[in-house]
Amino acid sequence: MFNFRFLLSDKFVVGRYKKVGLIFGEAVSMLYMGECVGFKKMFLRWERWEAEYVKRGYKPFSIDKFVSSTYQGEQILEPIEVLEEGELPVFHSKIYKERYLGKVRPLINLSRTMEGEVQFGYFIMPTTEL
Repeated sequence: MFNFRFLLSDKFVVGRYKKVGLIFGEAVSMLYMGECVGFKKMFLRWERWEAEYVKRGYKPFSIDKFVSSTYQGEQILEPIEVLEEGELPVFHSKIYKERYLGKVRPLINLSRTMEGEVQFGYFIMPTTEL
């Protein structure tokens, strides 16, 4: 399959990377209820756009930044930082895949909640910050 992404402008790639990251970050912020339908597809989309973003020479954002942006707004995703010459990028999607993808158990049982049972607990948000 031919990859047409090299035809896309950097501005488009940055915008798409932010958009898919924000969508995935919002889903991650609600993991205490369990993975939503299409969660893996959202992850794969974020992973692909992160790779393209890094290929363009930018430092990717951690999942923490995307989750924070869900609540604090997109401005937290600024500034766009360029990788220094020889600097190796941190692929946050790879870290997320190794640590969390398919491994985070829901904190609450939605069926029991719908029956009126009160549930509570502590949830530690997934992080890819080093």
